[in-house]
Order: sequence, then structure tokens, then C-alpha cells
Amino acid sequence: MAEAIFRQLVQSRSGEDWQVSSAGLHALDGSPATSEAVAVLKELGLDISGHSARLLTEELVEDADLILTMTAAHKQSIQQRFPAAADRVFTVKEFAGEVDHLDIPDPFGQGIAAYRAAAAELKDSLTAVWKRLESESTD
Repeated sequence: MAEAIFRQLVQSRSGEDWQVSSAGLHALDGSPATSEAVAVLKELGLDISGHSARLLTEELVEDADLILTMTAAHKQSIQQRFPAAADRVFTVKEFAGEVDHLDIPDPFGQGIAAYRAAAAELKDSLTAVWKRLESESTD
């Protein structure tokens, strides 16, 4: 969900070419998005029906300028597995400038309301992330 939401933000607000991608710590390569994620993002005008999950790899980490996670535990796990990237890993909310409640709970298995809540949190936080990136790129 985060990838699609952020890609939409970038495309609607930037003339530059940004690469946005996602990967999971425990993803099953090739798995489709859940039906709830597809439905919630469809409500936001986004189509992720063709999305396929992929596992986070060393190559993806090396290629990334910035790595955003949903939770502090994910952040810590990535920093431990890929210590050279530690300074490029943040929770979405942390990078957005928030200081409390830095986790966005994983809605998996919790029904459509949890997916809607996660999507709303992602949209708000990723909007702030984009504003920060825009301001840093013009400095």
C-alpha cells in the first residue's frame, strides 16, 4: 500500500524521475496483495491488483537512497541485517517528523477497517515525507 500511495504522491507533484519500490522482511516472493489492500486502494483510485510481493535483498538495500519501514521493529531488523545502510533506514512516521507512536500497525488478517486505517496513516505520513524530500532537494 505504501508503495502505491507514495508513487501517486511523487507522480502528481514532481516532474522528476523518482524510483519507488517496496519489499518485505518476510514476504513470499510473487505473492499478490491481499484482497483488502486491493479494495482499500481502489477506493483511493489506485490499482495494485497486479502487485507481487518480494523479499528485501542486499541488492535492494544497496540501491536505495532511503528505506522507510512501517514499524520500529522492522527498522531495527533492517539495520541489524544491513548495518552499512543503518543511517538510511527510518520508520515512515519518524522520517515524516513525528515523534510519538512511530509504528503503523500491519493490518494483515484484521479486516478491511484495519486496512483503511493503515492506508490513512500511510497517506498522511507519506505526504509529510514527500514535503520533506521536496524541501531537502531544493536546499
